[in-house]
Amino acid sequence: MWFRSFGFVMSVCLCGALLIGCAGGGSSETHAAGAIPVAGSQAVGGVVQGGVRRTASAPTCSAVGFDSFLGGADFNVAAGTAAGVLAGHANEACDAYSGIGAGNMNSISSGDVALYSFIGAGDGNTITSGAEYGFVGGGHNNTLTGSTGAIGGGVGNQNAGTNAMLGAGQSNSITSAGKDTVLGGGSTNTVSAEYGVIAGGLNNSVSGEAGYIAAGGYNTVSGIGAVIDGGFNNTAAGDYGTIPGGYVNSAAGIYSFAAGARASAAQNGAFVWSDGSDGDTILTSVRAYQFLARASGGFTLWTNAASTVGATLAPGSGTWASASDRNMKTDVVRVDDAAVLEKIASLPINRWSYITERGVRHVGPMAQDFYAAFGVGEDEKHITSIDEDGVALAAIKALHAENETLRSQALKSSRVQQSLRAQLVAVTNSQDLRARQQARLDAAMQRELQRLSLKVASLER
Repeated sequence: MWFRSFGFVMSVCLCGALLIGCAGGGSSETHAAGAIPVAGSQAVGGVVQGGVRRTASAPTCSAVGFDSFLGGADFNVAAGTAAGVLAGHANEACDAYSGIGAGNMNSISSGDVALYSFIGAGDGNTITSGAEYGFVGGGHNNTLTGSTGAIGGGVGNQNAGTNAMLGAGQSNSITSAGKDTVLGGGSTNTVSAEYGVIAGGLNNSVSGEAGYIAAGGYNTVSGIGAVIDGGFNNTAAGDYGTIPGGYVNSAAGIYSFAAGARASAAQNGAFVWSDGSDGDTILTSVRAYQFLARASGGFTLWTNAASTVGATLAPGSGTWASASDRNMKTDVVRVDDAAVLEKIASLPINRWSYITERGVRHVGPMAQDFYAAFGVGEDEKHITSIDEDGVALAAIKALHAENETLRSQALKSSRVQQSLRAQLVAVTNSQDLRARQQARLDAAMQRELQRLSLKVASLER
């Protein structure tokens, strides 16, 4: 839409230039402004009508410029050399080679500094200060003070940046520090740094060099090269920080990234994503180069195009679950559990630390030894948890089988021992019986011997 308006304004400009060049029926003679009506009256068709002369913040002018053109004759002034006013009311083209197409109380006036500038139409628009080669398409109360700058239209916009473009909207501002900047539209947006861009939105601010805000509201970019694509109440203060959108996010670290709702990437290189599920609680990085995410609905990482193979961290869980559905597998072969156990017996298990993780100890095999023993996994530099778990389970099965065999043998041995023990008890009991019987016989013989001895003794007497 703005480009259509711009095309229309340029058409008006060209028409004005033609009229200026062809004033007086094609004569090269300067079209004099004639007797400029005094303030408070105007002459239209020989009739003097009342009017009020504009009061501009820029310097005013009243003379007739050399080689200028004045149209409308309703408090319009073309005081600059080769300046022109095509139509409208109370417009002033005070600087050399400046032009106003139409409208009301527009002014190009800077003490002959805003050369070659043009206002297409609108009301109360001003090109002043050092705004040479400036352009204001239309709108209301817009002010251009930056050299080679432009304002397409809108209301109450101010552009003080060199080579800066302010498209439209309301109460937007490009400050004098905003060199080579663009502010597309929206309301109450401000660009105050070189090479900055705000496409639109509400109450957005870019103060970081080459910063960018696409849309949204109440967003602030103060870091060099930082980006906010949209959302509300986001802040990108770290150089080259990025916020794609969302709500109350902060990218304060250099090269940091924050997204979602209430995510804070506070350190350099931090990546923080928050689902905003914990009310007003901010999810904040605690160290540089950290990847931090909050997803109360769980995490799933797919590794194929059909989204059928991957790993899942279920809601509330602290453990990854690998996809292991029977229907997703092929070339299924039974494992020799005993052979796996034998290989584990010869597999070196060490304590070690990662070179980059000094001070933290781990226990486990080396990937090269594991691959040589079992030949599973992508290569000999990695061990997948599903393979390591599978080997451990196979070894456990082999140990269970061995334990069952030993238990069966122990049970059989126990039964044999019980039988022998019973036999021993029986033999012992039999020996005890014979011993008691022998003792009774011995006692009987002793009594008989004593009786016989007494009888013999009696006979001898």
